[in-house]
Amino acid sequence: MTKKHSGQDGTGEGDDRLMQLFWNRAALKKEFQRLREQRYRLEETLKQQQAATLSAETRIESLAKLFANPEAGFNAIVYYQFRNLWNTSAAELKKFAAELYRKREEKERQREVMAFNRDRSQRLADVAETMQGVVTDISRLQGEIKRQHARMESMRGILGFFKRRPLEAEILAAKARLEPLSTEYDELNSRQSRIAAEAPPQFQGVGIVGKRMTNLAVIALAQHMHSYYSEKGLASRARDAVIMPIEEIRYGTKDQCTKLMELIPIAMAGLKSDPDFSSRLKQCAESLIADAQFLTEEDTIPSADSLDQVARNSARGSSASCNVLAQDFWDIYSTLIR
Repeated sequence: MTKKHSGQDGTGEGDDRLMQLFWNRAALKKEFQRLREQRYRLEETLKQQQAATLSAETRIESLAKLFANPEAGFNAIVYYQFRNLWNTSAAELKKFAAELYRKREEKERQREVMAFNRDRSQRLADVAETMQGVVTDISRLQGEIKRQHARMESMRGILGFFKRRPLEAEILAAKARLEPLSTEYDELNSRQSRIAAEAPPQFQGVGIVGKRMTNLAVIALAQHMHSYYSEKGLASRARDAVIMPIEEIRYGTKDQCTKLMELIPIAMAGLKSDPDFSSRLKQCAESLIADAQFLTEEDTIPSADSLDQVARNSARGSSASCNVLAQDFWDIYSTLIR
């Protein structure tokens, strides 16, 4: 009997060791798979870094060859001036959009608070009017009870005793009517306190209409900026400078580059000092409001196709008309409010 039990115990321990080895093997296989996947990802990352490094080295070598020509330096200055024009214009749009949105947000928040205050004032006035009616009824009943008590005090003797009994019934009836009025007054007073303590609801943000108006104003400014720089032959060149490498762009001779180097900062400084800036911007915004179409009721950015006519009108006779939304000029899509 003892040997039989010993054999069973040995078998059980062997099974446990076998199961432990099985689970250890499964865990090792799982860990090996994880490490292999990690190695693959690291190899891919290394390849990408090597490719990026090779590309950077190639570009540096290309720029070195380019700048070996002294006149290429002037070309490079103009190139980066155009990039600066684009980036500055995009930044101006973002600043304009943020300021407009802040003002719109404040305006809508104030409008909500004013509407809430008007509603609360009206409800307080309604409660006050009801309370005044209740106070009038209470005063009338209290006066009636006081008069009946005075009459009872004036009645003496046995005859007065019999006359006082109907008066007592009238006083009890008046007190019965007074009790619910007092309860109603207390309830009205509590309601008045609760209404007076109410805070305006939390502002849920600018609505669809507000966002649309902000975006249309931003598009109007972008459209005006394009027209302004196009008149000076700068808008399309600024776009080329952000989408094409410097090696593929030539701005002409040293003298031609020098003229552009002088023109670009003057044009940038003169954008907002243009006496017609405000009127043209307003006119463009009004045209956008009239023509802009939105694909759904929730959209805050208009359909680009609906702005084609506004783009042609804003060109002011120039052949360089451009739908800034359709072409994402000045990176406008990243500025618009969703």
